[in-house]
Amino acid sequence: MADNSSPAIQECSTCGALIDVTDEQPLALRHCPTCGAAMRVRRNFGPFELQEILGAGGMGSVYRARDSTLHRDVALKLLRPEHSQNQALIASFAKEAALTASINHPHVVKVYTTGTDHGVFYIAMELVDRGSLDELMMLQGKIGEAQLLEVAVQVAQGLNAAYQRGLIHRDVKPGNILFGDAHNAKIVDFGLAVLQDQANTDGGPIWGTPYYVAPEKLDTPPLEDFRSDMYSLGATLFHAAAGRPTFEVETASMTQLKKLKSQHVSIQTFVPELSRNTAHVIDKMLNRFPARRFTSYEDLIENLQYSRDELLASVNARETTRKKESTAWLTFGTAAVVVATGVSLYHFRDHVWKPAPAVAATAAPVAPGDDAEVLDQKALDGIVAGNLTESAAALRELDTRERTPQPLRNWISLHAALASLLADQASEAQAALDRLATRGASPKTPVEEKLASFFTETARLGAGTQPVPSSAGAGFDASSHEAFALLLLGLKDWSLGAFDDAETLLAQFQTAALDDSAAWLKSLQPIAASFVADLSAFRSLSATPAADLAALEKAAGAAKELRAKQKIEGKFTERLTGLEATLAKQLAAAKEAMAMKAAETEAADARLIAEAVRGIYAAYGAFRFADATKILNGVHCETDARKAEVDGLLKRTEWLAEFKRTLISDINATGYPLPLKRRTGTVVENLRSATEEKAEMETKFGKIPVSWSELTVESYEAVAQAFARTAPAPESADRQWRLGVFLHAFNKKAEGLALLRQAAEAKPEYQPLLVLFPEN
Repeated sequence: MADNSSPAIQECSTCGALIDVTDEQPLALRHCPTCGAAMRVRRNFGPFELQEILGAGGMGSVYRARDSTLHRDVALKLLRPEHSQNQALIASFAKEAALTASINHPHVVKVYTTGTDHGVFYIAMELVDRGSLDELMMLQGKIGEAQLLEVAVQVAQGLNAAYQRGLIHRDVKPGNILFGDAHNAKIVDFGLAVLQDQANTDGGPIWGTPYYVAPEKLDTPPLEDFRSDMYSLGATLFHAAAGRPTFEVETASMTQLKKLKSQHVSIQTFVPELSRNTAHVIDKMLNRFPARRFTSYEDLIENLQYSRDELLASVNARETTRKKESTAWLTFGTAAVVVATGVSLYHFRDHVWKPAPAVAATAAPVAPGDDAEVLDQKALDGIVAGNLTESAAALRELDTRERTPQPLRNWISLHAALASLLADQASEAQAALDRLATRGASPKTPVEEKLASFFTETARLGAGTQPVPSSAGAGFDASSHEAFALLLLGLKDWSLGAFDDAETLLAQFQTAALDDSAAWLKSLQPIAASFVADLSAFRSLSATPAADLAALEKAAGAAKELRAKQKIEGKFTERLTGLEATLAKQLAAAKEAMAMKAAETEAADARLIAEAVRGIYAAYGAFRFADATKILNGVHCETDARKAEVDGLLKRTEWLAEFKRTLISDINATGYPLPLKRRTGTVVENLRSATEEKAEMETKFGKIPVSWSELTVESYEAVAQAFARTAPAPESADRQWRLGVFLHAFNKKAEGLALLRQAAEAKPEYQPLLVLFPEN
């Protein structure tokens, strides 16, 4: 398309004035120099009409645009003028874009066309507006393995389709991976990556954030092929899975980059829960030597798909096993516990963990007053009631009684750990779990063995100082008494600050569909719900827009309340304290920004009004009140005070226009025979007709026109007073009011105010309007 270098002219929608907007940014706010009306600078580039800006970067801006030829929305990228004028860059880019346009693949953003208009090079592309991987990473922190592999396979397929056409991307990163929907990733910006490379070669730093740059691109001269894109995709997957890049030093120093890129990195160091298959693929993609990466995209895709299939098969197998074990336990377990173990899960339902009478007779005797079951129940009731310190102390004391029969004593140990964690006594909780882990058990039946295994595994996971991965929850039956482990381990993670894992485990416990034998756990579910709710509230408050003053003020108050309600002083309280400090800083910055914006807005409004006042008083002097009204209708202020000021000026101008219309009507009806003075001092008389443009006096020589601006203020006052005296009584106050407005506007403020007050006394609805007429 040929370049249109002629000036861009836009018509004001208010007054019709033609305005040169050649140097204005598309969609910028511009005020008409004639009438002051605000308008948006719209710009068509070829057949594309811009609708809204979607984003901006170093190479240019992206807009949502409407293709007027094919009637579809597109993403229109406009390169910066300095890049658009570099013909060598544009020629290279146009060639790459043409190749990209030939690719028809579901995971490559489609290029429709390119062109130059208004001196700016543009590219029209498929509109993909469901966000980017970069935005998803910011939202979620870490991307789950199944979702990560789905994205990886699709992007690799897109890169392979481009490579088959001879294209390598050169800038694979999270921001260039877009989503058409939740399960459809697309790679974008092949040509712009080339343009960026060439622009950087012309001067300036090579990379702003070099996390994803392949090591071979740091050589001189840089060496790259499709395996460089493969490395960048691997670095992107690493960042998405780990929630952090392969290294966190931001630098454009070639020496430091080479040193960083030469270091071996293994993703399982940062994401130990990642499957070995997926870790192997990502590590191989990130090998510093291109020859040791995958030899083709087909090979990479095959390995990614294998990892995904194995992951899904593993998840399905675990779920099937869990359901089978759950079924076997339900059909066999309840009766066997009653007969063989001494602690019936049926009695767990009715009495929490009271042993069956038949077994109690064979258990070690309990001293008078030493009713461990009753004391244990009271302590657990205290946990539910929130008496955490007392309950924790009571349970720890019970836990030291060696005569307490099993499995009651093991349950006491677990609940001592639970109460201690809730009371912010992590070391005491650790001691209770250590006692349980070393105590051991000698199960005699399969049911006893399963229960003993539950105690042992819970103690093992709960012991130590490392967080428990949320994946460990899959090892417990959430419908039975084993759900207790989810609560306990979730609270342990919470105390260590591993909030993501804690949230998963606690949410699983909170929403567990407990069977009848585990119904006693329902009283503890609200405890988990409160922690999940607090974390959700924290995340919501952390996402408060930094520029939204009202939202920040509300969030600051909510954060303070959230911290005040915390019963556990620890990592989460530290986070809340940090959040409060962050919100306070953001609030102060937002207030300062708002004050600056308010000052700028006030100054802009003041300039608008000052310019309008100059125009309307010029129109007043020419008696062209309708023109003054039009000017004021084009003034759009932002501040309430300035809006009110414009409204006041508009009301006064409309009254002046009505004053003139009344004079014209009166003169045309009866004429005015008495002498009147011109501003030059000469006298005119016998006014017989009038129009919007002039009045006419009748003489023996014929009609002589008199411009409205020729007569003195006193002459108009005399004419208006004369007609007012003969006007019907209901009109008297209105005529008096309009004459008062006229005199006040034409520098006879005292006389005008006197008439205005008289009119307000006669007609009370004028009373509140007196504030529009200052005395000086």
